[in-house]
Amino acid sequence: LTNNAGSRFNSDPGANHWSFYPRFSPDEKTLYMSYDSAKQLDYEVDSAIWGLPIGATINQGRRWTSPNQYTGGDVQPLPLPGGGLIYVKYDEDTDGKMASELWLTTRPLSAGKALTTFDEDCSQPALSPDGTMLAMICSRKQQQSQLVIAPFDGSSLGDRRVLVSDQWVAQPAWSPDGAGIAYLAPAGTGGLFQLWWLPKGAYAPPPPGPSPSPTPTASAARKGKPTPKPTAAPAPVPVKPVQITTDVGFDATSSIAWHA
Repeated sequence: LTNNAGSRFNSDPGANHWSFYPRFSPDEKTLYMSYDSAKQLDYEVDSAIWGLPIGATINQGRRWTSPNQYTGGDVQPLPLPGGGLIYVKYDEDTDGKMASELWLTTRPLSAGKALTTFDEDCSQPALSPDGTMLAMICSRKQQQSQLVIAPFDGSSLGDRRVLVSDQWVAQPAWSPDGAGIAYLAPAGTGGLFQLWWLPKGAYAPPPPGPSPSPTPTASAARKGKPTPKPTAAPAPVPVKPVQITTDVGFDATSSIAWHA
C-alpha cells in the first residue's frame, strides 16, 4: 500500500490495491494470488484470483476468477499439478449468511465448479503430496472449525472424514513426505494459536497383522480336548494430535510452509 519513494498522499484510491495468499505453481513458473485489481468501483475490495508469470510486471498478470460482489472476493488459491487451481469463494447463502465454498477452475475466467457446499462452509484447502487427498477447514456456518479430509480425483471430492473436531483448527499443511498434517490451534480455551502435528496413523492406520494360529498339542489331541481358538488382535491405540509449540502465538490467518 505504501512506497517510500512515492508521494505521501495519493488522491486516487483506484491506485491502491490489496494482494494476499501468494502461491507458486508446481512448476514454479507462475505466482497466483488474491488481488483486488480491476475493481468495478474504486472503493470495492472484492479480490479475484490472479496468475502472474515469475519475473513479470503486474500488468502482465491475468485474472482467473470473477468474485461475487460485496463478499470480499475469491481467496486462498491452490495451484494443481495438472493445471488449474482450487480456491475459496465467498457468497451469501439462501439464509443471508456469508459462507465459503471450495471451487475448482481449469482455465482463466471459466465458470468452474463448486467442490463443497455452503452448508459445509469450507476454506483453507491443502493438497496431499501425492495429489489424492484434500485437507480443509470446515465450520458448517457455526462458531467452530473442523479439520476435514476427502479423496480428490482431480475433478471432485469423495466422502468427507473429520479428523479434528474438538479444537479451533486452522491452516492444515501436509508434510512433504506424507507422514502427517501440521495445523494451528489454541492449546486451550482463549489461548494463543500453537503448532500441532497429526501423525498419519490418525487417518491412515497401517493394516493389522495376522492373528497367530495356535498349534494343538499332542496331549490335547489324545485327550479329545478342543483345539484352542485364535486370539483376536488387540485394537489399535488411537493416534492423537501432538502439540509442538507452547506460548508462541501464531497468526491463524497465515499458512504453514514446510522447509526441507
